Amino acid sequence: MLTVLGASGSFPGPGRACSGYLLDTGSAGIVVDLGWAPGLHQTGLVADVSRLRFGQAVLMTEARHVIQLPELAETMRILLRAEDCDGSLGAVEMRMGPGDGGPPLHAHRLHAESFYVLEGDLTVQLGEDRVTGGVGTWASAPAGTPHTLANFSRRPTRVLCLFSPGGFERRFQRMLAGEAERTALGDLAAAERETVLLGPAMSPPSP
Repeated sequence: MLTVLGASGSFPGPGRACSGYLLDTGSAGIVVDLGWAPGLHQTGLVADVSRLRFGQAVLMTEARHVIQLPELAETMRILLRAEDCDGSLGAVEMRMGPGDGGPPLHAHRLHAESFYVLEGDLTVQLGEDRVTGGVGTWASAPAGTPHTLANFSRRPTRVLCLFSPGGFERRFQRMLAGEAERTALGDLAAAERETVLLGPAMSPPSP
């Protein structure tokens, strides 16, 4: 059972595509459904979404969507691949341990990258600006913007990373498979080939 939490706009009427809703699976956490197919309501999978209220349970047995349930032991999860949503988005959940200095300063020429803090504290550098924020902090680096992230706190941090358009999540897929450093240039996604390193990782703040 899924529970409707909210949406970016009003609920569509019967017979209209429903996409972008936030769904809560209870203990499983929040799921973002990005791909219900047009005409979904005529199939009877969801009856008259326009009458749903916040907090009302919805049973979905089959549809064009992606649902990922959490595994506490995982340090990284690929939540959404570009091929799952017509290339429009990629999503990765990462856990960063205390003192994790993160990646070098870099920029993506073809896609924006955004970060949403789910747990702990995250330090993000966007251009010359550096900000540290806790749960609920949102930061977005448009294409071409130098950026990096780190966890300089004394507790773990969990962050949702979004790539728009998608494709860069393939690097994290290879990291999970232990193949990140063994991939030929021609096998990289365009989003990876058009990522440039600009400097070192952030230094921890002075005590």
